Amino acid sequence: MAIIKSGILGELQGSVGNITGKIVNGRNILSRKPGFRKKNNSVEVLKWREKFKLSVSLGSAIGSFDILRLIWKAYAPQGLNHFSYFVQSNYKLVGDGVLTNKNIITPYGGFPIGTGTNTISSTALSIVVNALTGTYDFDLETEVNVKLYALVYLSNPVSDHAEKFTFIPIEFDSQVLQLTNSLTFSKALLKADQVVYESYTDHKVYAAIVTLDANNNPINFSSSICIE
Repeated sequence: MAIIKSGILGELQGSVGNITGKIVNGRNILSRKPGFRKKNNSVEVLKWREKFKLSVSLGSAIGSFDILRLIWKAYAPQGLNHFSYFVQSNYKLVGDGVLTNKNIITPYGGFPIGTGTNTISSTALSIVVNALTGTYDFDLETEVNVKLYALVYLSNPVSDHAEKFTFIPIEFDSQVLQLTNSLTFSKALLKADQVVYESYTDHKVYAAIVTLDANNNPINFSSSICIE
C-alpha cells in the first residue's frame, strides 16, 4: 500500500489495472486488488508500473496548463475526479515503456484538427493548424481567440544517469480565431528547456487548441494531435 500526496491535478481515485485508489482520513491510498501475486507476475507488474508512471507523469505535466486542467475537470464522469479520469484515459494508450501517438492531452469529444508543416527543434517550435472551416459550428461572437497548448515528450536519454523521460510544457500566445486560413503558432524555447531537449534523442509533441472568450475563459477544445 502506498500513500500519494495531492498532485497538480488532484488525488487518484478509482481503479487502474491492479491498483485501486481511495481517500482515507484525507489521504490518498493506493492498494493492490485481491488476487495480485507478485511472484507469478513480476514481468507484468514491471510493465504495469512503467505504464502507470508514464500516465501519472503525463497528467502532472498537463496540470501545468490551467485551462486544460479545467477542461478535464469539466468532463470527468460523476464520481471520478479529473486526475483519475486523465490517468484512466491515457493508461490504455501507453505502449511498453513509452507514450504512443494515441496518447491524449484533451478529453475525447474535441473537434478535429489537422496540421501542416511543423518545425520542432531544441530552440523553437512552430506548429501550423489547418483551416478550421467545416470542423465545428463555432460561435465567433463568443469564441474570439484561440490558443495552442503543446507538451514536448522527451525519451531515450543521452546519459545513463538521466531520467528515462521528461516533459516540456509550452503555452503559445493566443491569437484571434479565424476559420478560413491556417493558424501558425510559434515560440522559442527557454535556454533551460533547450538543454533538457538536447539531453534526449527521441522527441514527440502532443498538442491541442482551445477557443477562448474575451475574458480568456475556455469555450471549446480540439482533439489531441501527436507530432514527431
